[in-house]
Amino acid sequence: MIKSGQIWTTAEAADNTSTVITITPAADKRVALHYLLFGYDKTLTTTPGRITITIDGVEVLSVPVTEAGPGPIPLPGMVSDVVGEVVVITLTTGGTLVQGSLTSMHTLEN
Repeated sequence: MIKSGQIWTTAEAADNTSTVITITPAADKRVALHYLLFGYDKTLTTTPGRITITIDGVEVLSVPVTEAGPGPIPLPGMVSDVVGEVVVITLTTGGTLVQGSLTSMHTLEN
């Protein structure tokens, strides 16, 4: 169930292209990430993927993806420390003929 204040964002990429979600809050808000869901359209055979999260250009999470998914990643309490920081979530390409999909749920906090 989607609750008031939740923001769901989905991105999909073409073959052999990373999937990226960029969250740019207002100058007086913080991004609070709560949940990620990722997947590839094919089984990964030779190229493992990776999910990274950066906050204001600093990598705060980097995990390998070795299965096509779908894969959920709950992120309770992942909040940027400073208001106005940009959050970038990247699912790297899973191979030449593989397409990725990435969904995030976040809220904006004071």
